[in-house]
Amino acid sequence: MVFVALLGLTLLTTNAAGRSERYRVNSAAIAVAAVPAWIPGGVRSTGLDRPLALEARSVFDNELPLSAAERALRNPWVRSVVKIERGFPNAIRLDLEMRMPVALLEQGRNRIAVDAECVVLEQNSKLPESSLPLVQASAAPAPAPGVRLDPVRHAAWCEAVDLITTLRAAGDHPALETLRVRSVKVGGAGARKPGSADLTLVTDLAIPIRWGIAPGRDAAAPPDEVRHKLDQLRLAMQRWPGLVGLSTVDLTYPGGVDVQVRR
Repeated sequence: MVFVALLGLTLLTTNAAGRSERYRVNSAAIAVAAVPAWIPGGVRSTGLDRPLALEARSVFDNELPLSAAERALRNPWVRSVVKIERGFPNAIRLDLEMRMPVALLEQGRNRIAVDAECVVLEQNSKLPESSLPLVQASAAPAPAPGVRLDPVRHAAWCEAVDLITTLRAAGDHPALETLRVRSVKVGGAGARKPGSADLTLVTDLAIPIRWGIAPGRDAAAPPDEVRHKLDQLRLAMQRWPGLVGLSTVDLTYPGGVDVQVRR
């Protein structure tokens, strides 16, 4: 009987608190923690560093944290909600995992920012082209922000993004210490047949570097194909410092003719 009475008292107290204005969470009390500095200002102004617009509800409402998380996930720059915390008497705090742009896709005058998973972050991006590699390829119109590129209809873009992401992961290789990739040009049948794109890197040295098929797309390639090609690029850079005097560096040949240069 005592237990039942205490339980009833607890429920009564909680319900009363839930109706009290003191425990009502309004939009101003829903905060997002630590938005990374690299998130563009225009994205911040859409709500990431401002309260999420939700109608006032009790801090005891079990659906409130989920509603706040769902609202945050509508923003294409948000990859996941890492943690949700209630702050008594009337606050909610969200820790978010953000998507980081790795490339800009060129489609006419449009510049489309995408992350390493080929998710569109924004159309007509205001991110400076000098900050990210520009992918130049023929592809179907890009989907809306928050939608992943189609691996078939947008194969050329996806394969170029895969190469950019792979090179970012290999950033400690000596061949990349003095090179910065400005753009990736997609040729061949890449726009029509997935896995067949012929990728060419254009670096800040303005020398085209033919890479060939994107990493992981060629079944005949060795497991360490990326390091192998970068090693060969490094040899070319040692022989021709700054690649001065060269018109092209070709990394598409297997065996003992990995690097071909033409004056």
